[in-house]
Order: sequence, then C-alpha cells, then structure tokens
Amino acid sequence: YTLLFDWLFPVHTNLLRKCMQVFSRDMEVVIPLLKFYADFVHSRSQRISFDSSSPNGILLFKDAAALLQMYGEVSLADTTPVPDDKLYAIRYKAAYVCMNILNRALGGNYCNFGAMLHYKDDTLDRALDIVIKTALSIRISDLLAYPKVGMAYFYLMETIFLSHCETLVALETRAFVHLVLSLEEGLKAPNLSRHGVGHATNAIGHLLSFYYLQVQKNSPYAARVTQHLSSDPQIFDRLLNCIFTTLLFEDATNQWALARPLLPLILIHSACYKEYQQKMLASISLDKAPALSEAFVKLMEGIDQNLEAKNRDKFTTNLTAFRRLAKAVL
Repeated sequence: YTLLFDWLFPVHTNLLRKCMQVFSRDMEVVIPLLKFYADFVHSRSQRISFDSSSPNGILLFKDAAALLQMYGEVSLADTTPVPDDKLYAIRYKAAYVCMNILNRALGGNYCNFGAMLHYKDDTLDRALDIVIKTALSIRISDLLAYPKVGMAYFYLMETIFLSHCETLVALETRAFVHLVLSLEEGLKAPNLSRHGVGHATNAIGHLLSFYYLQVQKNSPYAARVTQHLSSDPQIFDRLLNCIFTTLLFEDATNQWALARPLLPLILIHSACYKEYQQKMLASISLDKAPALSEAFVKLMEGIDQNLEAKNRDKFTTNLTAFRRLAKAVL
C-alpha cells in the first residue's frame, strides 16, 4: 500500500481530481473513480499505517474529501428529473460509494482530526456537510429498497452519530428529524439485512446516549436535540415500542445491540417506559399479569441512573432474562 501511495501522491492524485472535475456528469467515469477511492482510503487489515510524524494520513483524507466535495456539489446542483427506474444508476450508486468513502476514511484511524481542528482546517466539516446533504437527498423508502444504498447509509449514520454527533445536532430541525426517522424505519425494516438493522440500532443508541449525557451536563447540545425532537413528540414512544416489539415478538438474535439504545431511552423518558408497561399489562389476561409485571421489575433491578459500562452490562443481562420471562407469559 505504501508503495502505491508514494507513487500516486501528489502528481497522479491531482490527475484523478481533474478527471472528476471534467467528467463529473459521466457515470462511466465517476463510478470507477469513486470506487477506487473507496478502496484507496480503506484501511483493510490495518494496511494503512503511516509514521507518527508523517502528514500522509491527513493528506489522504483531504484528497478524498476534495473528491467528495467536487462530485457532491455537481450532483446536488443537478435538479434534472430522473425516472424512478434510473435513480439507482444515475444518483444512488454514486451516492452510496461516496458514503462508503467517508465512512472508511473516518474509521481508518490514520488521520489526526484533532490536529486539523486545532489548526482550524475545516476539511472534515465540509466533507461531512456534503455527504450528509447527499444522504438527505435519498428518499427513506429508497434506502430500504436498495440494499447497498441502505447498508452504506446506516453504516455511515452509525459512525457519525458515534463520533460527530455535534455536527448532526447543528443541522436544521427538518434535516435532523429526517435522519432520526430514517433510523427508526431502518430499525423495523423487514427487508433490510441483519447488518443494516444493526447499524441503524447502533446509530440510535449513539444518539440517545449522547442526548442523555448532554442532558446530565445541561449543555446547549441537549437543548438543541430537545428542540429538534419537539417537532415529533411521539418519537420516543415509537422507538420504545419498536425495540420492545422486536424483543418480544420477533426473532431478536442480538439482545446486546437492542440494549444499547433501550437503556438511555428508558433513562431519558421513563414515562414512556411506564406507559408501555401499563399497556402490555392491560393487553393480557389477569392471571398472567403478575408474571409479566415481575419481568418488568427485574428488567430495571439493580440499574443505576448512568451509562457506565458496568451498568450497561448489568442491563443487558437483565434484558436477556426479561425477554425469556416475558415470552413465556406472552
């Protein structure tokens, strides 16, 4: 990899960017070029390993970000109507490769984003902005209809909600709520792959954990998230119902993943949890109600008001026992 990198930088990468600039509307050029960069920035098996004093990690990210910016601006400016049967070829194929490029670059652990922030380099912000705008241009129904697009989207959301939640919170309310609604749809999508659902679940967990921690600090971010979600007051109820439905009535093979968003959700909005508990108790016969009530009690037994690792692990253990007890009653 290092030999290829040294050969490409900086002369040949300039040529690649020039190709994107000239042929940005020609998908026969754009797609192979984007796919090359998706592989080039991918630190598969930790193959991208620069010396600690080397600027190459930052250079690689900046080069990929420049390509994303170049294509994204052209794509978003193109308002030409596209028939539904050609959306994937003309719009979505390039969009999902762009999301893969950013996701792999963010998760490669070879670029010092802290150094870029310290020196007021806004490359990361611009890359996030253009790719998030590209992601927002995709209809939620199409995310679920095209498996590769949905996988790239939900994987990117997981990464961004984990490490760059502040950037998402700064979005306009309409855009932020759109992202959250897309995650909600991904959580319950029957035709999305198991990995895609897992990424959507993790992204929701990262968002709710971020929100809970910011509420504890009484930070401006907490107020901003509250403002966003106030436009859809039922969002917490729907998320809680969706997670419990998956746990109790579907083949939930990974309770650990579902525990990640469920604990902060209960801590943030305990009223939703109590309402759901009452609704479930009212939906079954009186002779089964005590056993189900006991299962709900055991779910929160020994759980503290925090998201520390020990508390999370305890909740996951409780959740497994809760599922077993509740399914025996239901």
